[in-house]
Parts: sequence; C-alpha cells; structure tokens
Amino acid sequence: MRPCSASCDYFPTIAPNPSIVARAFPARPLSRQGTDRKRRYAPPASRGPCSLLATFLALITSPCDRFKSLHRQFETWLAFIQVLVWLYKYLYSNHVEVTRKPLQFVGTSHDDLKAFPDEARRDAGFNLDFVQRGLEPENWKPMKTVGPGVKEIRVRDATGAYRVVYLATRPEAVYVLHCFQKKTQKTRKADIELAAGRFAQIGD
Repeated sequence: MRPCSASCDYFPTIAPNPSIVARAFPARPLSRQGTDRKRRYAPPASRGPCSLLATFLALITSPCDRFKSLHRQFETWLAFIQVLVWLYKYLYSNHVEVTRKPLQFVGTSHDDLKAFPDEARRDAGFNLDFVQRGLEPENWKPMKTVGPGVKEIRVRDATGAYRVVYLATRPEAVYVLHCFQKKTQKTRKADIELAAGRFAQIGD
C-alpha cells in the first residue's frame, strides 16, 4: 500500500478513544533490573565530580563570547604596556644618558665620601646619580645658608646620619661641595662655613 502524499489538512481530525488505546497498547511497568541497569551504565558525565570536571573543561576549551572579549582586552593592554616599556627604554638610552651631567668634587669632598660606611656610600652614590640625570634625590633639604641652589642629600644607616652638600643648578656639572657625618641635631657651623667657602670657589 502506497502512503498518501496528500496534506493532512484535507482529512478531518478524529480524537482517539482512550479505552481503545489502553487495550491496544498496555502500559508495561519498568522492572527493577532495568532500572538498575540504567543506573549502573549511566554515563560518567552525569555524575557529580565528573560532571563538574566536564563543565570546567568545556569552559576552557570553548570559551564563551565574554571570555573572548576579556581576552582581546587583555591582549590590547599588554601591547600598550609593551609600547610604553619600549618608549621608556628609548628615551632612557638616547635622551637621559646624553643630558647626564658629570660630577665635580670640590676640595676633599671625594675623599670624605669614600670614607663613608659601605651602605651610606652606596646610598649617596645612588642619589648623586639621580641628580646627574636631572632628578631629585630620595631625601634632600635646601641649604640656603651655604648658597643659592645648594642642597644636601640626607643618608642614614646603622652607624648614623651622613650628608652630601651639592650644587646642581650649573649647566656644566654637578658640584659636590662637602661630605660629612652629622653627629648633632643641628648642622655644625664649621661644616656650613666649609661648604660656603667651596661654593665661593666655583664662582658665577
């Protein structure tokens, strides 16, 4: 018998009789053995820990659109940071090094600096390097009593406080006027007069 190719809209709708359907297709209850078999052979992904692991692996292997958007934003920021690092290296190596001023020690200031303890001498050297590059040292104080534009670098370690008096306003060099250990709360008059005398030796 050939199947009818006509549309079902041409035939009237007939509601089935429930009693006839029940007699023709009797309901068969599931046996306990069949239920146990389904439970025993359930796929591992439907169980607790395995299901969580499968979900986590699915999120990693196939991220959603939000994760993809965050990943693109991260790559954009990373590229921007790399450009800033390259720009800093370029300016640092081509501009700052060229404009670095030399150090000029006046009198016995170089020998006095070398007499500092290791830690204090290292900190003073780092701060003088900042001054040579046109930057401010970590801890400094103006010394107007010595001369205009004169400053002192303040260094401290376990042995006490140390000072480096310098002048960085001249275009040709950074002049180190005096290096000494500060043993009193107020700077001694002798140290101020010595630095002022060496400041006068530089001239205008």
